Amino acid sequence: MKKYIIFSMIIGLFLTACDPNEDIYEAIKNDTKPYSEKFDLELTDADYTTIKKLALAEATTHEDSTIANDLDAFKSFSTRRSPAKLIPPFIANNFIALDSASAINVKYKLAVNDYDSTHVEDIDYTEIFGVSDTCFSDSYRPEAYLLTVDTTTNYINYFKCKYGDTYEDAVDTTFVFTFVDGAWVVPEHSYLFSAEDYNNVGITGSYLNFSASKPAEHYLPTYLKSLYPYAFEKDEVLITYMYYNGSSTYPVTEGYRFNGTEWVNSIDVTSQFIHTGEKWIFDPTINYTISKDDYQLIVDYIANHETLYVYMSQYPNTEYYYGASSYYGNFDCRAYKRVENDPLGLLEGLSDEQVVEEINNRLKEAIALFAELKFPTQEPIENGTQVYYEISYKTYDGAPHYYKTKVKCIDTGKFEYFSGPIEEYVDLFPYLIVLALIILVLEFIFLEKRNQKLSNLSIFK
Repeated sequence: MKKYIIFSMIIGLFLTACDPNEDIYEAIKNDTKPYSEKFDLELTDADYTTIKKLALAEATTHEDSTIANDLDAFKSFSTRRSPAKLIPPFIANNFIALDSASAINVKYKLAVNDYDSTHVEDIDYTEIFGVSDTCFSDSYRPEAYLLTVDTTTNYINYFKCKYGDTYEDAVDTTFVFTFVDGAWVVPEHSYLFSAEDYNNVGITGSYLNFSASKPAEHYLPTYLKSLYPYAFEKDEVLITYMYYNGSSTYPVTEGYRFNGTEWVNSIDVTSQFIHTGEKWIFDPTINYTISKDDYQLIVDYIANHETLYVYMSQYPNTEYYYGASSYYGNFDCRAYKRVENDPLGLLEGLSDEQVVEEINNRLKEAIALFAELKFPTQEPIENGTQVYYEISYKTYDGAPHYYKTKVKCIDTGKFEYFSGPIEEYVDLFPYLIVLALIILVLEFIFLEKRNQKLSNLSIFK
């Protein structure tokens, strides 16, 4: 019984020494304030109203106030209603005790439309044409005129003008344009709500517009199903309509996306916000742990690469150029294994240190490659902030190790190594098992020798 008690004490000592939560437990015990936390938070409709009030309190311009009110009206963020700017004050107001090292994953609604705003162009025909009794026509299109006065990107220009072959037959016509690659063009998949459309959804009379009492989101999802009965999942459309806010009527452009079942004007997004020690900021760094199946992406890449295919292992789902294996769920970093599986002789003549250096360099390359294979649509900038990925993975060099490497998104779906690796922890379990066996063997030997001595003493009695 004694040997089992000793064994338990030793294992307990190791486990206590390796407890990563020891400091947290100590902080809780001491009730240290302020404190750090990491948790998830989903914004409610009431939260959007609170954020609006906080934004209005800090507003210094009419545009600031409009953005704040639109946030509450649409219950979603957008390029213009920036979550990076509007959410931090809300967090600071609601979690005043949290300090640096705190992080909150906030789930919120992000508008499908990524244009900044809808702009109305003022038209002075006399200034444009030199006379008042004239109009735009095929000979002088609105797009050509806009090039002379504005080349602003990322907003919808709502352009209402007289258009016709002659002034006498001209009619009031509405266009929507956006500036792309040096020209004003009609946005792809755009739809301009007409008087007939309002009538079709049941809005009739003199005031053809949506409002708080007749919200667009009540009508549009159903109406879009009738307009696009054969839509595919992820199809999008930009709809421009008139909206009355209680004091004025103005054009609004909203994006809608078909999710396979219905048309929606926003999608769920989760972003991380961190405390710097002074304030809360938006942090688009994405943490991802490579799963066992994820390693297969790299294995498949090697299998489809004519030159690197020779590094495929005889073991299932394993390759030796980067060392990835979905069978074992790790990167094999054993130097002798990589030298043995080096058919092109790229490691020949290298010292042991140089082989290890080459393995480490390939591993950095492998993590960036994995990010490109796993996240092909990732954009480099989110809410005006550079995007990074911190990717955790497992290696094996005779014992399992766990590392984290940071990569930087430099273009759509393109990544490069940025920093690391940082060792997160070493899996000590195999070592503990070996240590326990050694202790048991030594204690068995000790007990055997003691028993032998006792036996020898009994002979002489």
